[in-house]
Formats: sequence, C-alpha cells, structure tokens
Amino acid sequence: MSDTVKFKTIITTAGAEKLAASASDGGKKVTPAIMAVGDGGGTLPDPDAKQTALINEVWRHDLNRVFIDNTSKNTVVAELIIPAETGGFWMRELGLYDDEGTLIAVANMAESYKPRIAEGTGRSQICRMVIAVSNIDTISLTVDSTVVTATKEYVDNLLEEHEKSRNHPRASQAAPGLVQLSSQTDLDSEIMAATPKAIKIVMENAAGRLAKNRNGSDIPNKELFLINVGAPRVYAKDDYVGEAGQRWTTEQFVEWLNERGAFRTGSWIFRANISLSQHSVLTDTGYGDICLGGCLIEVFGKLNGGIIRITTGLESADPDTKIHRAQFTGLILDQGRKTIWRRTYTDKNKPTPQDIGALPASEALPAGIPFPWPSDTPPDGYAIMVGQTFDKSQYPLLAKAYPDGRIPDMRGWTIKGKPASGRAVLSQEQDGIKSHTHGGSVSGTDLGTKTTSSFNYGTKTTDSAGPFSATVSLRTATASPEGSGDWTAYGPGSGANLIARVSEHTHSVNIGEHAHTIALGSHGHGLTIKPTGNAENTVKNIAFNYIVRLA
Repeated sequence: MSDTVKFKTIITTAGAEKLAASASDGGKKVTPAIMAVGDGGGTLPDPDAKQTALINEVWRHDLNRVFIDNTSKNTVVAELIIPAETGGFWMRELGLYDDEGTLIAVANMAESYKPRIAEGTGRSQICRMVIAVSNIDTISLTVDSTVVTATKEYVDNLLEEHEKSRNHPRASQAAPGLVQLSSQTDLDSEIMAATPKAIKIVMENAAGRLAKNRNGSDIPNKELFLINVGAPRVYAKDDYVGEAGQRWTTEQFVEWLNERGAFRTGSWIFRANISLSQHSVLTDTGYGDICLGGCLIEVFGKLNGGIIRITTGLESADPDTKIHRAQFTGLILDQGRKTIWRRTYTDKNKPTPQDIGALPASEALPAGIPFPWPSDTPPDGYAIMVGQTFDKSQYPLLAKAYPDGRIPDMRGWTIKGKPASGRAVLSQEQDGIKSHTHGGSVSGTDLGTKTTSSFNYGTKTTDSAGPFSATVSLRTATASPEGSGDWTAYGPGSGANLIARVSEHTHSVNIGEHAHTIALGSHGHGLTIKPTGNAENTVKNIAFNYIVRLA
C-alpha cells in the first residue's frame, strides 16, 4: 500500500476466515452487528489483521445500517451514529464485530474529539467503515430496524430511488393519490379520470339515445330497428300454421315463414295457436307427421343457410299424427327448396329403439332366457331361477317360454344344446359318463430260476418209536434159507409166514448246508383299482345365479 494512504480499513484474519467459509456450499453468511470506537491508547494506530480487539475501546453500539456502495457493487458500508449526548473521548480507531462477537474488520481514522453536551457543546457523529469483498453474497446486509437513524444522505437516496421507480400511490375512492387519464368510454374503472375527449363522446352518444320514457312506438321502421340492434322479432299475431287438415311439405312450410318475415331479422319467434285441428301437418321430415298446432317455431338467419327449430306441443287430434312434445331442427338450403332435418332428444323425450336403430329389450333379451347373474339379488324385472311358479297372465311372454307356469330350477345345473333326437326341450339329464373301454397290458414276467440263500439245518433226529412186528408171506421153490434166529424153517414149494420183529429205536437224518431253487417262469398278476374323484362329474367353474326376465 502507498505510504501516502494514512487511513485505512482492513479485514482481520478471523474475518477473512469467516468470509471464506460463508462462500462455500452451506456456509453461514457473515452478519455485521456492532461497531466499536477507540482512542488508540493516545496515538493513531496502524490496523493489524491479527487484531481481535481495539487497542483501547471507549464506546460501542449496534450499527445504524449496512448497505452496498452505489459506486461499487462489491463494497459494503457499515454505518454507526454516535448521538450528541454521548462523548467525552478521542476517536482514532474503529472495529466492526459480527453477531457472534468476532472482530471482522479494523480501521484507523482522523483523530477527532467527541464532546458531550454536558461539556457545553455537542454533535452527532457518523462513523463509516468501507469494506471491499470479492463476493457480496457472503455478507448479510440486515440490521435491527429499531436502532436505525435516518441520515440526510439516507433520506436523499430513498427519494432518488422512489423518483426512478413506479411505486407511486394511486388515487381511489378511499384515499388520494395519482390519477391516470383515459379517453376510453367503455371502462368501469374507479381509479382513472376521463379526459375532455371522453366526456365529449359520452355527451354525443347520450344526445342520440332513446329517452327512457319512450317505448319504441315512435320508431318509424321497427323491423329495420330490430335488424340494426340484433334483437329477435316475436311474431305476436294469433295465427294458424297453414290450413286445417292440410299436409305440407317442408318447402311449403318455409314459404309460409318467408311470407311472415321470418328471415328478414336475425331471429324470429312464433307461438302457434293451440287449436290443433286448424293447422297443417308437416310430412316430409323423415320422422313421421308433425302437427304444427300449438308448436313453438324459431328461425335463425337468412333464407339460405338459416335454421328452423320446431318444438311441438300437444297431441294432434289426428290419430295418425304421433309426433308431439318433441323438437326438430332443420337446416335450410337452396333458398328453401331443400331442408335437412334432425330430431333432438332429451331425458323428457327419449328415443324409441326404432328411432335410433336399436333392439328393444324384448328382442335383445327375450323373456325366458337363463342369464348368469353375479349376485343373490336380481335386478328389477328379473327373478332368480329356483323352480318357482309364476302368474302366466301377468307375464305372458314368459309363459310362452314356460307353458306350465314354472321357472326351471337352475341351481347346480348347466345348459346343454338339445340333441338332434332323443331329448325334449327342458328335459333333464342326470349325471353320467359316456360308455367307454380301457386298454392295458402287463409286461412279460419270465424271471427264470432263482436260488435261495444257503442255509445249514445240521442233523435232525426223529421222535422215538416203539417196537413193532410185521408178518411177511414168503414162498420159495427150493431149499430153505440158511440162517438162525426167529426165522421159521420152511420146505421147498411150501409157503410160510415170516415174522420180523423190530425193537424200540430212533432215526437220524443229516441235512447239512444246502440251497433251494425256485422256477418262476412266465406268469401274470391280477390288479385291483380303487375308486377316486368327486361325487359328480364337473369341470372348473364359477358359481352364478341364473336369472330370467319377467315379461
């Protein structure tokens, strides 16, 4: 800094850190709040960025205001006002504190004594610190409005800003203010003032207007007047449309309207006499005969391209005329020689199925047809089919379908198309399975010869047996045998009985280890099939009630 700069303001290290932190995302703005005044300890100090307090503070107070310098948008000015009653000290240094008590800037100033009134003189003193920052958004410029004192410069600045703005109060019925002039005469504004030109237009307009005490009887050409003002003409004459019993075409009807001036004004309205037998009947609209007695006739536009609207009234005395209490609209073409008609329907005048090309309910869903219904409550005019009887005289159409007067019980039943033969309509068929066969076979089972496991039964002994004897008849041709014992001698050619005697004894059998083989060979097996399934034949299904229309 140049040596010629004697007085200066610098940002302290702590202040610089806070300003840097506030510039980051989510950083808190620095809010200047208090300015302190010091005497520097008796000498003019040189501000030091490391300072955290003044050298010798003598007084402090809340800031009067903080604002941006008009000549430099990156310069913040903090202003302190020392009132006249405060003083009795020298001022050589200033310190700016934020709302957290941190000294963020320090400055020296020209030495000045601040007297107080008790010393015989007094003055208010304004002290300002000017701080240059790189980002003005890092500093909050709000101060407590209860401590603000309006300086002359402050007031002058506000007046200059106000003069450059459009924020001026406008006059109203409740308060004075600026008024905007206007020459328009069709506004309903209560905050604008009329110019002489606007007043002149209004006066000239009023001079040519119809006086309120007149009823139009003085208008020489009433029909032209209606055309000019665009008002509809009401044909008030008690008139008949055509002649009694006459059958008209649309072209004759249009000619009758033209003779009465229906196409000379923008719109024309006529209510026909209600004596039905004295009117003609319109026959070629495509909607049947239309009786014009007592009808309301409205005409819009000119003869070519105009619109006719007929709202019929009472029933015709002619029994062949069925169209009444209906509305018809016709588009006039070719100077009245052709008209395209359309009928208008309302909730009070609903079309018949034939009118709109639809099937009547009796044909769309004839009485007697079982109809699936997803509720235990049937709609009006229908009954759930549970085998009940019905009054055939009350429901004749249903009686044609069920001559015995009983509605079939459809609970648990399905519908089947009647076979070509063997079944009658409405006959029932119980559960059944179509006759069929099952094919099947058992594969060959020649298992050959199988060997059992080896086993050893050892030696087995029979039970003991008592002595017994047996007589044997012998016959020989030669000599008797040699021997001894109990044998009886016998001669040649002679017979004798030989008796053998066996004493009490047992037998032993040695079975030993051995195996058995079994020849299975080719053979078959019997198969027993157990019953399974539901109590009746069925398919996947959803339960509905069958309903029938009562008619």
